[in-house]
Amino acid sequence: MEEWDSRAGDSSLIQMIRLINHGTGDKNIKGMYLDLSFLQQASLGALQELAQALEDFKSRGKIIIAWASGYSQAAWYLAACADRIYMDPMGQVLLPGLGIYRFYYKEASYGEAFVRSSMSENMKKENRRWLNNLWGQYLEEAARRRNLDPIEVAEWIRHYPLACAGEGMRAGQAALEGKLIDGFADGEERQAILHRYFGGASDAMVEAEEYTSLLENENPGTHPNIMVLTLAGEIHEGPSRPYSIGSDSAIEALDTIASDSSVRALVLRLDTGGGSAYASELIRRKLLSLKKQGIHILVSMGGVTASGGYWIATAGDEIWADPGCITGSIGVFTLIPRLEKFTRETLHLNPDGVGTTWMSPQKFGGLDPDPRTLALFQTSVDDTYNQFLTLVGQSRGMGRAQLLPLAEGRVWSGLEAEENGLADHVGSLDDVVRAAADRAGLDQWNTLYYRESLPAPRDMIRQALSLTRGPSSLEKTLVRLFAPVKDFIPKPGQVYALWTP
Repeated sequence: MEEWDSRAGDSSLIQMIRLINHGTGDKNIKGMYLDLSFLQQASLGALQELAQALEDFKSRGKIIIAWASGYSQAAWYLAACADRIYMDPMGQVLLPGLGIYRFYYKEASYGEAFVRSSMSENMKKENRRWLNNLWGQYLEEAARRRNLDPIEVAEWIRHYPLACAGEGMRAGQAALEGKLIDGFADGEERQAILHRYFGGASDAMVEAEEYTSLLENENPGTHPNIMVLTLAGEIHEGPSRPYSIGSDSAIEALDTIASDSSVRALVLRLDTGGGSAYASELIRRKLLSLKKQGIHILVSMGGVTASGGYWIATAGDEIWADPGCITGSIGVFTLIPRLEKFTRETLHLNPDGVGTTWMSPQKFGGLDPDPRTLALFQTSVDDTYNQFLTLVGQSRGMGRAQLLPLAEGRVWSGLEAEENGLADHVGSLDDVVRAAADRAGLDQWNTLYYRESLPAPRDMIRQALSLTRGPSSLEKTLVRLFAPVKDFIPKPGQVYALWTP
């Protein structure tokens, strides 16, 4: 079994969940201290996965204490799982809500930003629908864990500027009065709080990095295996790059999994807004070949599994979604720039030349495309879109009339996807693993994680997380990984199945 490793990757969401789950079953672990100061953003789907793991931890009678110098929206969602929430006296809780804004480059989709000067009313309506659904989930889940009414939290946000008015550290006091936190603590006070809840010697804390080594030393048993493979990032042809899904690398991983006779089921964890339609299709075809070998495939849709990501998901025997994931965006596009006017009037360059056919100038790019070229690209887009619709219809058992209102680039939350049939169930990654075992007819199994360092889910930042046996120094620097933001620049003429906020 040298091809396998029990790790999912040091910076991955799965690694964090496994770390918490291991602590849940460890009788030596009495509680957890969460330092959430550096968690600035994460997808709601990723937060829901972590929150489920934290709630399971608490269900064993273990205590969670959260602290931060200030709470972002993502950080407060996780902190709401804690028994007690503390904050530095100079901190504040910021809950700005959700929105989607972009620059428009000209006077129901990604391409709209390039052909309009503002968001269309139809697109605003569509965006409000799924944004309100996600925001409703956020408020309901976080408020419930704090024994608050979601309306109370919404009202607190609405009146926040007024609550902060006046002298003194009013922002923190407003959070305390709104019951979003339980108290304030600076460095020395944090030590006292941990001693109060956990007691014991000052060296009784184990840092996340140190505790992770226990996962590395886990030995799989002799039972059949369920493999978890994570694919995250923009989808493209060729080998994977950092924070991307290369079709060659994904297919290589699937070939390796297929060669192991002990693997009875594959859980494919997706977190991607899509990319190349062709690369998505190559990965889907490889998944179908695994199914022909008798390997059951269940898809777990993470923070974003849209467009090309959903294209891949259609190969699954079952499609599961995090309630707060963003999915759908069943549509394709291509962009053909018109640069001739710009080069002539702005750069004072005159494009000219000769070629053997009417298509020859297309590679040059300095001349506006021939109408026949545009017609060819439109045909390619239409054909790819029809193929996409056919794949989804076959996968979900939907006719074209039933599917079209869900397609045309529309975006859905995980909850909405379960309701409209684009997903079979909502649930966590652990739920999907158990469902895979049921489908494979397994009462006992090993859960393995593909060792390839494929990209971790976007927006997930590994935070200062400590599992505690008691109080200790809080000054150690814990690992934090900041995934760089990569702007997507479409290649002229390539057909994309892509969603991006």
